[in-house]
Amino acid sequence: MANKQDKKDEQNYNDEEAMKIIALQDERSGEVYMQLHGKYFKEIFHFLRSKTNDVIHAEELTAEVFCRLWQYAKSYKNENKFESWLISIADNVYKDFIKNESKRSNILRRLENFNEPAQTNSILLTLIEWA
Repeated sequence: MANKQDKKDEQNYNDEEAMKIIALQDERSGEVYMQLHGKYFKEIFHFLRSKTNDVIHAEELTAEVFCRLWQYAKSYKNENKFESWLISIADNVYKDFIKNESKRSNILRRLENFNEPAQTNSILLTLIEWA
């Protein structure tokens, strides 16, 4: 349980300030990142859950969104509302997911049509590379 001093020391930043700190990747970045994660996790998860209709995929994609937030913090421009920027990342993550799912589905369909082990093994190796 956090004591009063810990609560006093914990600073809350607005989204733009938080992104500047995360971009620096200094000793405060992890804590500030966790504040943004806590603030936006549910919204991003529900957005992706509504797109995927699958809890597990939504969880995985939400994790990817927050990885990209960390990865691309330096590219964040304060021109747009932070929340809109984060939703656009989530939308791009979802589009990547759909594109990859489509590729996997096509390969599985091709796999069903092959009877020769050499062809099947080639397709399976491709699937493994994408996994």
